[in-house]
Amino acid sequence: MTARWRLYLVVLALLLLLSALIGRVVYLQVAEQQFLINQGQMRSAREVEVGAHRGMILDRHGTPLAVSTPVVSLWGDPRHLSEADLPRLAEATGASLETLRQRYNIHRAFFYIRRQLPPEQAEDVLALGIPGVYGRQEYKRFYPAGEVTAHILGFTNIDDHGQEGVELAYNDMLVGQSGRSLVLQNLNGQVVRHVETVRAPQPGRDLQLTIDLDLQYKVYRALKSAWQYHQADWASAVVLDPRTGDVLAMANLPSYNPNDRSSIRPEYLRNRAITDAVEPGSVMKTMAVLAALNEGLVTPEDRFNTSPGTMNLGNGHTIRDFRDYGELDVTGIIRHSSNVGISQLALDMGGDRLWSTLYSLGFGQPIGVGFPGEATGSLPNRTNWSDVQVATQSYGYGMTATPLQLAQAYAVIANDGVLVRPRILQQSLQAPPTRVLPSSVVTDVQRMLEAALGDGGTGTRARMPLYTAAGKTGTAHTVGLAGYDENAYRGVFVGYAPADDPELVISIVVNNPRGEEYFGGAVAAPIFSEVMQASLAHIGATPDRLFAEREQNGLTAWTDRLRRVTHE
Repeated sequence: MTARWRLYLVVLALLLLLSALIGRVVYLQVAEQQFLINQGQMRSAREVEVGAHRGMILDRHGTPLAVSTPVVSLWGDPRHLSEADLPRLAEATGASLETLRQRYNIHRAFFYIRRQLPPEQAEDVLALGIPGVYGRQEYKRFYPAGEVTAHILGFTNIDDHGQEGVELAYNDMLVGQSGRSLVLQNLNGQVVRHVETVRAPQPGRDLQLTIDLDLQYKVYRALKSAWQYHQADWASAVVLDPRTGDVLAMANLPSYNPNDRSSIRPEYLRNRAITDAVEPGSVMKTMAVLAALNEGLVTPEDRFNTSPGTMNLGNGHTIRDFRDYGELDVTGIIRHSSNVGISQLALDMGGDRLWSTLYSLGFGQPIGVGFPGEATGSLPNRTNWSDVQVATQSYGYGMTATPLQLAQAYAVIANDGVLVRPRILQQSLQAPPTRVLPSSVVTDVQRMLEAALGDGGTGTRARMPLYTAAGKTGTAHTVGLAGYDENAYRGVFVGYAPADDPELVISIVVNNPRGEEYFGGAVAAPIFSEVMQASLAHIGATPDRLFAEREQNGLTAWTDRLRRVTHE
């Protein structure tokens, strides 16, 4: 009897325990369900950031100039990562063991092991299963054209924020907005399941530039060859469509590779076509003539006596020509680039009128292309100009301009007196075109600029075998620590083509060429010829010089010349 009651008591106790267990389970599943779910999520569910890629930068035809590629950054949590595992991490990632140890000892909860690894390499490291090592998806910027477009595009830092060029100027448009995602993690912090997207990532906006990448390559190669040949400090070229204001190419030397910034020097970063305002020399004589013609003070046939090739303005200031040109009409002043002749014309006109024309052509004011560090150039207050300043301003001393400003001014001449503000971003808003000079005045100056490339002119080396052109040379002393350096020069050429129906304007600046050649007509004009010939052929312009010769000499002579030019 006693044994049976013992059995009953054990069974009863077991039933009571089972009932209590079942009751507890029911209680937890019903009354405490939400509390337990929340506690579990606190320990395993996490909201993690989902990166958004930066918008692409494209050329005018949709060719990618800057793209973002996915990468993985590895980071460590010292609370779970053992210091003994650091040598394995250093070997697997290629990071410095000493650096890892320093970061490990300094940071309590987070430190980067290696940034921006290729996804495959990062997966191999994570596969080692080292506790406290995690991966984070990011994006790295890549520039397919490298140094060719470096000064236009700029670059981003390791956190994908713009630092130079378009990347900096339009960073707010290009940058994406990160998203948030709810995930479940295991005890090692590794994601085991994606639960839901809390906020979807928003990629950055794509930007389309006015740049033509194929043309940019041609311009860059020609400029680099000349820069190396003349051993110049720097060189810059701008190709501009005068009708639309589109900058089709913009190159500067020296350049740098934005994909490999280990050897970049700070001075290489400057987009000198926009940031460097320099005294442009005799290319400004064209503007002085425009001002005088516009005011009705001279005609192209008016003559000036430039003998004996010098002009004394008092106070020990003497203006000199390359040689004694004798009596010159206004066209002759431009053709021979006479300092004495243009000074006489400017002094007769006065500083107020010269200043007004220069300002209307965009000098002394920003173009507004949106680039960081854009220079406005200097155009001194007209009320303070002495006779010396009036004279020197007329041939490009005492004022400064960027290569892009020079291209803009000559684009007014090429566009029949209408100013169209240059732009690099196609989505940007432009000010409406403005007529700043009458067509009749511009036509007279166009003929003068053609003469400057003709026989006896200073720009003969800017001529091309297939196309007619017009333009002006410029040569200026550069400024050193003690004033103007008598042995250092700047060669400039600005012009357009074809002469009768301009489609492109190009400005070339070569700073401090070393060697026997330093005049703008010898240094910059040949670059203009090469770049313009390639540019016009690239856009499919009609070779007007050859067609004119066909009309004059007959089909056979034209065909023979075309064969010769093609062979050369």
